[in-house]
Amino acid sequence: MSTVSAIWWMRYKYIVSKLGIDESLDRFATRMLSEFLRSFQLDVHSILHYLEKALRGAVTIVMGAGPSLEHQVRELHALKILNECCIVVADGVARLLRIYNVIPTAIVTDLDGEDGSILELGLRGAVVALHAHGDNIDRIIEWIPRARRYGVRVLGTTQVEPTDNVINIGGFTDGDRALLLTLRFHPRAVILVGMDFGDVVGPYSKPWLHRAMKADERKRVKLDIAKQIIEDAVCSSRSEVYTLSSTDLNCVHRADIHEVLRLLRS
Repeated sequence: MSTVSAIWWMRYKYIVSKLGIDESLDRFATRMLSEFLRSFQLDVHSILHYLEKALRGAVTIVMGAGPSLEHQVRELHALKILNECCIVVADGVARLLRIYNVIPTAIVTDLDGEDGSILELGLRGAVVALHAHGDNIDRIIEWIPRARRYGVRVLGTTQVEPTDNVINIGGFTDGDRALLLTLRFHPRAVILVGMDFGDVVGPYSKPWLHRAMKADERKRVKLDIAKQIIEDAVCSSRSEVYTLSSTDLNCVHRADIHEVLRLLRS
């Protein structure tokens, strides 16, 4: 696998100091996930090739679990847009798409939003980009055997050194990793949905939430980091990136539902 950029290492070291992350546990989780995936006998290159074939040159919707998600998905569904393009989603967004019977191209997750929806959509064809870090070791141990049993295509990701079958795409939260994974394959355009980065956490960010909640300080810091990662990625990308949310993001164009239709049909 490719080496990690110096820019990411500087950012990761900042995140470690800001949030008190244990780097050794991140590395342990990565090695553990790598060994699990080796037992799958999955070819990481074939999964990456599948994603490249699906996303390169395509109009792709990338969904985060912000408070605007539900309304925006309802609008997209009403105009049948969800069935016309590739979709890459963060974690708990899978729960909402399951309700609409929509299978995304990929789900980017560390499993803290898993209620069975990620496994089901993976069984139905979505690639699951599973992230290893020090806080989700138990979830990986519990979830991976079921994914293997059902033949789910799992792409391992990490925020430390990659292995031969676990990649580092440079992201920190599920939302920014979803965008970075998408941009890796040079889509024609990206539409951000449910990417709000405000003081409120949407109900699809965690399985036990039934309504939007005020973000605590740690979550607020994580959202600020994710916002910066997204802005930096978009500003250095050749893909045009739009958002349906009201949040202003550097280098990201504000759009409405009609602009999405125009992009899809142009």
